[in-house]
Amino acid sequence: MFGRIKRSWAYLFGALFVAFFLLAVYPESLLAADSRIAGSDIYKTAVKISEEGWQKADYAVLVRGDDFADALCAGPLARKYNAPILFTPRYRLGPTVLDELERLKVKKVIIIGGYGAISRNIDSQLRNEGIRDIERIYGENRYETSVKIAQRLGSRNIALCTGEDYADALSVSAIAALKGWAILLTYPKDLPAVVEQHLRNYRIENTYLIGGTNAISANIASQIPYTERFAGANRYATNRLIIDHFAKDLDFTKVYTAPGEGPNNYVYALAGVPLAAQTSSPLLLNSSTLPAETAVLLTRHLKVASEIIALGDEDVVPSRVLRQYEQCYEQVLRSVFDQE
Repeated sequence: MFGRIKRSWAYLFGALFVAFFLLAVYPESLLAADSRIAGSDIYKTAVKISEEGWQKADYAVLVRGDDFADALCAGPLARKYNAPILFTPRYRLGPTVLDELERLKVKKVIIIGGYGAISRNIDSQLRNEGIRDIERIYGENRYETSVKIAQRLGSRNIALCTGEDYADALSVSAIAALKGWAILLTYPKDLPAVVEQHLRNYRIENTYLIGGTNAISANIASQIPYTERFAGANRYATNRLIIDHFAKDLDFTKVYTAPGEGPNNYVYALAGVPLAAQTSSPLLLNSSTLPAETAVLLTRHLKVASEIIALGDEDVVPSRVLRQYEQCYEQVLRSVFDQE
């Protein structure tokens, strides 16, 4: 009889311990899953991301907020200089961005894109604000601009992505930034001469092809020795393959999510790249719902202490997507406690 009583008390204390653990960890993490970094527009959202990651910065990288052509390869460069990525329209910097540059006490601004993409008036505005050290990195087109950035990085590891859309480049950007790779852009069917020359002249050690044959053709693949191709059935599956492959290099305590489609929606993930790289965090792409491929990835890699952080407002990362993230998190919790 006393043995049964003892066992009953043991079960009771065990249940209480689990209950207290759940109260301590579970609600906090679910609330964390509703974290969101967002401003009222794309430019202010990038500023909010900058505020989240930097108290001070000597450098800032400035790119167009309404044209991804030159912007796609900026993530690893921003990481190299521990710089936030801020956005501008073509002709004039907004006051919110100027205020952020002042808050950060930025000494040098690196502009990605030529004067046709970002006008000389921007340079004048920066100088009027006391920022005299301004550099531009650009080429004749987006492909040469990607080479110019790669030359600045000096990396022997390359991620080759289509320059016709932004999703594949963003899928690999956080990994590339973390590992110091350069991102080069290509036409879907033919390798630009300037990119081919860079690949031949710089003794590249590893080239990763990002996307299927519609993004980078078999013809291109036959021209260069590549290490691996990451090609899913869609952009979200490609994103999952990349994150899965490099999961051992990532810390899933913080997981950032941003839109993977929509006009000019590249800005959310791109601004998040140097922030994610600070903590070796993954950057996942979402549609209007959580892609099935991403859900599979999450159940493999989320931790009890994981925090989901949305980059962008309700219109680009809907609450239903965050609820789906929560469901994946709950599944992970159940599997942890079931093992115990």
